[in-house]
Amino acid sequence: MATLSSPKLGPTAGVSLMDKEMDYKRAAVIATTNQQLMELDAAASGLSVEAFMRATGQYPCTDYTPRPEHNEMDADYMRAFRYADARERERAVNQDLEEAAAIAAGFTVEQYEQYKRDGVQFL
Repeated sequence: MATLSSPKLGPTAGVSLMDKEMDYKRAAVIATTNQQLMELDAAASGLSVEAFMRATGQYPCTDYTPRPEHNEMDADYMRAFRYADARERERAVNQDLEEAAAIAAGFTVEQYEQYKRDGVQFL
């Protein structure tokens, strides 16, 4: 009958320089092995390593895409502002054209205002 024992506990407080060096070597071996496996997979797929990494979602960074300038609420405010600003500009242009037409017709300011209140279009 097999007996169960606790895992061996190592020292936690002090880590020697040799232990760190072994960790670095182990990490380098693992990274190199992973890179070689990826190169083999890419070659088997007929792709470059970069294309293989992009296709499998492993590329370390994404292609640049500009971020939205504003959050959703700010974008809504900006759309409303642009719409209101465009309407105000259109109103101002129409008013300038109507005033120019009234001046060309020889109306006084009072006559022009009276016609505007009555709903008469000059254009």
